[in-house]
Amino acid sequence: MASSAMALGWQTFVTVVAVTVCINLSVILLLREPQQRIVVVAAPTPTIDEQPPVDEADDEQLWDAASAAPVRTEDVVTRTPPTPPPASSPSRLLRSPSPTSRPHIPIRKPFYLVTSPESNGNRFLVKLLVSAGCYGQSGHEQPFDDRGRHAASLWPNRIRDRRYWSRGHEMAKCAAMHRSIPHNGVWPDLVALVKQIDTLGYEPRILVSFRPEDVARISQVTQKHVRTEEQAETNILRAQRHVIDALGTMPKVWVRFVLYEQLGHEHYLHWLFSEQMGLPLAANHPKFEDRDSKHFH
Repeated sequence: MASSAMALGWQTFVTVVAVTVCINLSVILLLREPQQRIVVVAAPTPTIDEQPPVDEADDEQLWDAASAAPVRTEDVVTRTPPTPPPASSPSRLLRSPSPTSRPHIPIRKPFYLVTSPESNGNRFLVKLLVSAGCYGQSGHEQPFDDRGRHAASLWPNRIRDRRYWSRGHEMAKCAAMHRSIPHNGVWPDLVALVKQIDTLGYEPRILVSFRPEDVARISQVTQKHVRTEEQAETNILRAQRHVIDALGTMPKVWVRFVLYEQLGHEHYLHWLFSEQMGLPLAANHPKFEDRDSKHFH
C-alpha cells in the first residue's frame, strides 16, 4: 500500500516537471523567432518625359478610387519638412518687395497761378505769396513773362523757360504768378498755363481772387481798363465764366477761391496761408489797404 502511494507521487512529480520544461522551451522558441517587418519603399518618381499621358476620364477614375480606398497605417509615411534657410540666405536677402509697397514719389514745389477779373486783387495776393517765400514779383512785369520772344497777343499764354529766370528761384519754396482776365488785352488760356507749369516740374495750384462787382467795375474805369462801368461789368461776368469753364476741365488741380476784402483780417490770412497752403506769413507781411471806400466818397 505504501509502495503504491510512493509510485503515484513520483509519477505526478515527473509529469509536472515535463510540462514545465515544455512551456519553457516554447517560450524560448517564440522569442528567438525572427519578427516580420514591413518596409515601405518609395518608388522613384519618373521625370516629365517619362510620365505617360493621362486621359482626363482615367484621371477622374483614379482620383475617385484613391478617395474611396481605406487608408492603412502601414501605407502612411511620415516625412520631415525641409529646414528653412538661415536669415543670411540669399533667398531671403533677394526677396521681392511687398505687393502693398509704393514707390517713392518726390514732392514737387507748388506754383501758384493767381487769376481773376481785372482789379480784383491779383497783384496784392502775389505780393503776399512772395513775402511768404515764393519766387515771383507782384508788379506788372514778372520774371515769367517772355515779352521779347513772343508778340503781345501770345506772351500772356507763355511761361518763360526756367533757364532764363533770375537767380534765387532754386532756393524758393514755391513760385507765384498772376494773370488777370483779360491780361494785357489777351484772354489767357488757363489750361495751357497749367500744363506749362506741370512741364516745368512744379505742382500747379490756382488761386482765384474775387472782389465785390460794384467796386471792381469802378476800379476798372479808374485804372483805364475800360471806358464805362457797363463795359467793366460785361468783362467781369465774362471773366468769371472764363475761370469757371477752365476749372471744369481740370478737376484734379488744387484750387482755392479768395475773398479780396478778407485779406485784411489776420484770422483769414492764417486760414489761407498757414492751413491751406502751408506758408505761414511773417509778422511784417504786407498789410491790406482798404481801397474800396475811396470809390464811394
